[in-house]
Amino acid sequence: MSQPSVDSTPQKKRSGSRSSATNFASDCTDQWSLRMDDARKEREYRRFDFDDIARCALPKNSTLRDLVDKRTKEISHRLDDILVERSQDPETPALVRQAANECRKWLRGELISKNSSRYEKVIYPAHAALIRCIAGHLDPEPTSAGGTDEAKRVLLPYASDLKPTGSDKRIRIDGALRSCADASSADDELRPDYRDIVLVAEAKWRREQDKAYDQLIRYTRQVYANQPNRRFAWGVTICATLVRVILFENDRMVSSKDMDVTTSTGLAAYIKFIVSLCFCEEHQLGYDPSMTWCSENEYWIIKCPGRTPDNDDEQPATYYARDPVFVADHLFGRHTRGFYASDDPELVDQPDTFIKDAWPHAERGSEDTSRDELAILQDIVQQLKTRGIDTTGYVRPVRGGTVRLDDDHDDNTDTVLDPVVGDIEAAHPQMGTIAENDETDAGALATKLAAGRGKDDEACAIDDSSWVEVIPYRVHRRLALKPIGKPLYALSSPYELIIVLADAMTAHSKILNLCGYLHRDISTNNILAIEVDGRVRGVLIDFDCAIKVGSQRRVRAERTGTPPFMSINNLRNSSVERSELDDWESLLYVVCWLGVYGVSGANQSKYQADIERKCRTDKNYKPPLYAWECGTFEEVARAKKENLEDMGTFTGSVLNHFQREDGYAMLKSLARRLHKRLLFNSHLDNKYMGMVKVYCGGDDSDESDDDTSKSTVVFVDPFAKRLEQKARDQINKDLMKTMAHYKAAACAMPTATKDCNDVEALTARISADLVVTLGAKPADLGALDGGLSVPEACREWLTGVRASGTESRTQVNNAHTSLIHFIACRMKELRDGLNASDAASNPKRFLLVCGSGQTQTKASENSSLNDLICAVVDPSVTQLGEANSTNTVLFVKAERSGRQDLAYCQLIHDTRSLYADQPNRRFAWGVTICATLVRVILFENDRMVSSKDMDVTTSTGLAAYIKFIVSLCFCEEHQLGYDPSMTWCSENKYWIIKCPGRTPDNDDEQPATYYARDPVFVADHLFGRHTRGFYASDDPELVDQPDTFIKDAWPHAERGSEDTSRDELAILQDIVQQLKTRGIDTTGYVRPVRGGTVRLDDDHDDNTDTVLDPVVGDIEAAHPQMGTIAENDETDAGALATKLAAGCGKDDEACAIDDSSRVEVIPYRVHRRLALKPIGKPLYALSSPYELIIVLADAMTAHSKILNLCGYLHRDISTNNILAIEVDGRVRGVLIDFDCAIKVGSQRRVRAERTGTPPFMSINNLRNSSVERSELDDWESLLYVVCWLGVYGVSGANQSKYQADIERKCRTDKNYKPPLYKWEYGTFEEVADSKERCLTGLERFTSSVLNHFKTEPGYDMLKELAHELCQWLLFNLQLDRAYRGVVNTTKPHYRRPGTRVNTNTIIVEDPFVKRLEKDARDKINDDLAEVMDLYKRAAVSALYGFCQ
Repeated sequence: MSQPSVDSTPQKKRSGSRSSATNFASDCTDQWSLRMDDARKEREYRRFDFDDIARCALPKNSTLRDLVDKRTKEISHRLDDILVERSQDPETPALVRQAANECRKWLRGELISKNSSRYEKVIYPAHAALIRCIAGHLDPEPTSAGGTDEAKRVLLPYASDLKPTGSDKRIRIDGALRSCADASSADDELRPDYRDIVLVAEAKWRREQDKAYDQLIRYTRQVYANQPNRRFAWGVTICATLVRVILFENDRMVSSKDMDVTTSTGLAAYIKFIVSLCFCEEHQLGYDPSMTWCSENEYWIIKCPGRTPDNDDEQPATYYARDPVFVADHLFGRHTRGFYASDDPELVDQPDTFIKDAWPHAERGSEDTSRDELAILQDIVQQLKTRGIDTTGYVRPVRGGTVRLDDDHDDNTDTVLDPVVGDIEAAHPQMGTIAENDETDAGALATKLAAGRGKDDEACAIDDSSWVEVIPYRVHRRLALKPIGKPLYALSSPYELIIVLADAMTAHSKILNLCGYLHRDISTNNILAIEVDGRVRGVLIDFDCAIKVGSQRRVRAERTGTPPFMSINNLRNSSVERSELDDWESLLYVVCWLGVYGVSGANQSKYQADIERKCRTDKNYKPPLYAWECGTFEEVARAKKENLEDMGTFTGSVLNHFQREDGYAMLKSLARRLHKRLLFNSHLDNKYMGMVKVYCGGDDSDESDDDTSKSTVVFVDPFAKRLEQKARDQINKDLMKTMAHYKAAACAMPTATKDCNDVEALTARISADLVVTLGAKPADLGALDGGLSVPEACREWLTGVRASGTESRTQVNNAHTSLIHFIACRMKELRDGLNASDAASNPKRFLLVCGSGQTQTKASENSSLNDLICAVVDPSVTQLGEANSTNTVLFVKAERSGRQDLAYCQLIHDTRSLYADQPNRRFAWGVTICATLVRVILFENDRMVSSKDMDVTTSTGLAAYIKFIVSLCFCEEHQLGYDPSMTWCSENKYWIIKCPGRTPDNDDEQPATYYARDPVFVADHLFGRHTRGFYASDDPELVDQPDTFIKDAWPHAERGSEDTSRDELAILQDIVQQLKTRGIDTTGYVRPVRGGTVRLDDDHDDNTDTVLDPVVGDIEAAHPQMGTIAENDETDAGALATKLAAGCGKDDEACAIDDSSRVEVIPYRVHRRLALKPIGKPLYALSSPYELIIVLADAMTAHSKILNLCGYLHRDISTNNILAIEVDGRVRGVLIDFDCAIKVGSQRRVRAERTGTPPFMSINNLRNSSVERSELDDWESLLYVVCWLGVYGVSGANQSKYQADIERKCRTDKNYKPPLYKWEYGTFEEVADSKERCLTGLERFTSSVLNHFKTEPGYDMLKELAHELCQWLLFNLQLDRAYRGVVNTTKPHYRRPGTRVNTNTIIVEDPFVKRLEKDARDKINDDLAEVMDLYKRAAVSALYGFCQ
């Protein structure tokens, strides 16, 4: 086979070949403002000056060097003649004369004064003319036959101020030079091409040298990315008439002195440099002679060194490869490139070998192979095979070694800088040997030594024990490896990514534990994906930074890795030894990086376009994770530390920026779990957690010789603590389990869709009809059967004709209304056409949007129109009736693009009113529309679960939304969110309620039917137990004379548990039984008639699983970090508003979840209903504060008896849990709602857990402190009930009047906050702080609370009662000072006789704990009971005119 023609010069790419621009690492933030900042830092940290750097371009051959000098003198003399307009040599070529005339003004310094404002625009054409002049002089004579005095090439300029091809960046370069065979190839209009550029020239004004450097850095980086055979690069800056030559090698940019072209010396020096580039060898231009481009067959011919596992002296082998899959997209560093290759040119498109080409650091003259990647890989494979481990998932070396320039010279830093390397070292004698701790993929980063700073400079981060070379020594190495894999950006989904990462870390663990090598460079480029038996697998590659470790599995501190993925300790080069935990931290950054920027190339390109758009509109915009990539080591470390400080910060700064496509929720969950397991592992003590040194107490030893010991402050570094063997093993074990769990979950994800049912078939048909309709011309919109068409407004919305940013809410609403109407009508037409007789095949309802001008429901009267989707029987109606509680299915909220959170907030507000309007509502649906992006939201008791964006301008997104609407038309009533056991009788206007059959005498009785008007208690919170109460009767004729109270709620429960200790029905039955046994009249106590768990049908109870069926298992799988329910989070407002649905972890402050418990993604609840007697009226139905005092006194008397005689602590005293009844014409109080009640022992106190209703919860309860709960917490809740009703009013009329007054004040003063506002709104901690401030003393309590009581008759007594309760509960004067207040007190510790005095010891006493002592607690209870009895008597006297 004949050898194809090859080019060693820059790559000539075939059409459509992959450019560096598609590689995300070089593109994700490659905008002008960002890269200029990056280039500035590179210039500051890497540049240094060496006057004679241009000598590196001189030919090695002495004859050629003499010829360079000769040609330089000739050109200089001819230019001098032209510039001074002396008589010219007639033999001067016309091209030379013309070019010299064009650059005359520049070379004579005449451009400065005449063109100062636009100097850059004219300086490069003059420079280009000079280059053409030189080329014309070097152009061989037509009769020449390739003599030794001819140049190997000539350099010619490209057209100036154009965007080069070979990159998709929107940047222009001032100019560049290319290599040509002769000067006849000159073309002043030729566009630059990064793949052919020899060097870039940047022109600036005289005082803008640094700016010229910065732009040159940016452009030269693209040269590296587009030329896989580039070893180093040249560059030129032109500032007015001052020219500088720059050489870019792996770690430094070395700049020459100024060459002033207006002087003969400066002009001659620059001419000599250009002439040298024309005569020198290819490798002196910066090209690799062992890698050449075959333009005929469009592949690279690569020579790979001959070292193999069996032979060190074998000759180099030849491989053939298309364009690289990994490009050198950084200007400095190892310049790692990767190729898919074959040793057979005929199989170049069926590669079986991976070629890795890189420039790692090395030690000059050393034979040590401990850092030789080939030797490391050979050792790993050998050890694995010895242990019988299959090496399929491990990288295996075929051959490799150091690349050679020729038979006598290896390719390394010295050959790049020969002959000036010795002179550079001599010019900087303060430098020593290489500091290995500065090895990074971006290249030894940022030492400022080259800029003249000392080695103690902070940004250098160089340990005093090591010095850094001016030019760190590197060698050019190339390896042939198997198997070949595809990069991570070639994966199709996050599920595949999780599998690949899990495999890579499994290999990492085995290589560390079995072979003794620590990888130390986990990054996106160092993990590949392979396919084994049709399944994706992961392979860990790139062992450049790997090092042999001992039995402790840790090594001395040195900086290695790729900056965006380096651990914080690594970036800071701290003294903490490196271990596998640093690699696990790097994996966390890899997950976050790909989660934010996208896994697949398509996602990355889309995100890139979005970033570019934002950068153009906002110059101050910084993309997410920008600070992880750009900056010094210390700056990157600081940014990562800020991002990972706690779960809330991590979520807000990183996780919330994850992509929203399918699968990224699992990737986000994995990142959250890795963050927790690695940095905040709950199996370890607090001193092992976080990233900040923690205070661990002082040293107060009693064995000191002094009478008074000195306190020693001890700080513990959690990074160092986690290195302890036991802690590290635990963290590793948890992390490996996490990866295995997520890999199993990812492998279980479906790969194919299920068979279509009727809903899916109907969805496909309607979607196809819409496509046809939208594709038709406006005049032909009636093309479908029956003339059904889509209005123009909807057409524009679905086709994206309108700019999303200009779509008004009304326009989107109207378009959406038209779409819903189209779906309903088309579905009816299709079903009518089929004449389907099977009821199951017909939709049960049709959905329409409430049209403009329709009446809203009472609870949603403030909602705008076109918000409600209602259920109708016939979609052909043009007007809907009044939107009411029987036909409103869900709310729709439309907003402009980018205002998703606002749409969520509005939807939450309106859906809350839906719960209040519909007593039979189990859960609710909702829809948000932001421009063309639609989301479906499900509101269940504890979470709002949101779908991904469905873009209606795409066929996939539109079909997904249509399927949702069609599904709602076919599904059962309970799937819409309605309770089938509670129905509305529109004829008689009452609710028909089925109550479960458990009674005190029979557990298996059939449900009983009750009849009730609208509820007296509504579920006025969107989340929580959704407790509702009805006055009911079992006789429909007596519906207005009810005798039974129906309670309907969703309390927490344990899945599959038969425990009845939290079953309210069982608790009430036990209480009544015990009271009757003791002969106590139960008239003033709530008595159960029947109750139990509500059933959807004969086979299914109503609970969380039936609400979320069939996705509850998928949700749990997507959030495997969650455990079982935390009962201490049960609140009436709904288990505390955890932000898990928004992506937050359980450590978020608002979650207020104790570390000892774990929370389900969707906490498990059951739907329970009870029939109770007697019926009572709520507190707001009382007529005066006197009645309120009597009712509260009776309730607390019952509370005391239930606790002391029956052993149950209520734990949820609130305004809703006390009712008023009438007995013998007098008002009495009844304590209800024993959902939170718990059995207590003889000590009458229980373990600490948070229960209750936030505005009335005790301070200890809100803080979820470790202090046990007792009846004192319920007395404190009673105090808050008295204050609440004293401020807001007892009767409903008073409350309405007060509410109107508050609304008026809020409208006039936006900063106005009603009294007790902070008792209701905020996190648990914020509410506790507010209450604590109010109760710090009686005077403060009076001013902040009591002074806001109403002034009507009776409220003075209520105020006095509140004052007395506060005094006897919290400031009981009959007890010691330590028992008073709500703030901890301190006192000195007095020595016992015979012991030394320790003046540093302070004892902190918690008054809540002190009051739990039995004697104190009994005294406080007696006093409080006496106070309530006293005020009850006074109230009876005031109300009835006599004392009871």
